[in-house]
Formats: sequence, structure tokens, C-alpha cells
Amino acid sequence: MQDKSHNTHLFRLATLAILILIFVTVATIKIWEVRVAAERVGVLHTLGNLRSAIGLKLSKMVIQEGMAALTQLDHSNPMQLWNPPPSNYLGEFTTSEAPDTQGAWYFDLEQQILVYRVRFGDHFSSSNLTYPQLARYQLRMSYHDSNGNQQYDAEVEQISGLTLEPVDHYLWLSDPDVSDAE
Repeated sequence: MQDKSHNTHLFRLATLAILILIFVTVATIKIWEVRVAAERVGVLHTLGNLRSAIGLKLSKMVIQEGMAALTQLDHSNPMQLWNPPPSNYLGEFTTSEAPDTQGAWYFDLEQQILVYRVRFGDHFSSSNLTYPQLARYQLRMSYHDSNGNQQYDAEVEQISGLTLEPVDHYLWLSDPDVSDAE
């Protein structure tokens, strides 16, 4: 009788261990998914704040100096418009000195682009095959290119605004139906 009780006790312990193992496995998978989603939301939040800062600066400049003043901001560092910048913004660097810190922003002085180095790169896909784990943005002046030469000519073209545009198309793979760079 004692053997049967002992076997039942062992069976219960083994079942409990298996259930705990299953719970830990599922929890680990969910926590990983939440971390990837949190990174994606953090990037989108930063971009939203930057676009707001750009809009405020644009309004102020247009009121005080006119639309032509926006040429000063074309290809500039948008983080300079946000005071203070986020804590994961590392500063301005040349391409060769660019930090390799994951989960951080920096401005590439040579390419004149704002860069985010993705922390969870295996859940991120970029159209840029050279830098597949970078989300890159550029502050660009919008204008109607009436003469079709793909550059702004103050004498014949009017500025329509300033936008923070993705340099590459990318996709967060944790949410494959949503592209964040259109």
C-alpha cells in the first residue's frame, strides 16, 4: 500500500513539474514577444515626438521668417529640435564612428540621416541589405519640383513643408501585417 502511495506522489510531482515547465516556456515566449513589441512602440513613439517637434519648429519659422527659412532644416538633425532628446539618443557621429549600441538613436553627419539601431534585429526586416538592422530617417523639405530637376530652386519652386521620412522600407516581423515605413 505504501508503494502505491509513493508512486501516486511521484506521479503528482512529475505532472506538476511538467505543468510548471509548460508554463515557464509559454511565459518566456510571451515575454520575448512583449519585448519586441515594446521596442517597436518605443521607436514609433520617438518618431511621433520628433514629428511634433518638427511641426512646432516649422510653425515658428514660417511665422517669423517665412517658408524660405525651412531650407535651413533640410537634411538637418531632427533630434536638435527636441529638447531634451530621448535618453537613448547618443549624439552625432561620422559614418565610420557610428556607435554599435543596440536600441539607440544617433545622427550620421556624413549621410545626414537619423539612425535607430534595432535591438532585436531578428524580428526586423529592412530593404537596406547593407544595414539590415538600422531604421534610418531623413528630415526633408517638401516642394513642388516644377522643373523636374529633383532639387529645390528658390526662384521657381515653392516649399510646402518639412517631413521626417524613412530612408528605407522596413517591417517589424512580430507584426507582419504592419509596415512602419511607408
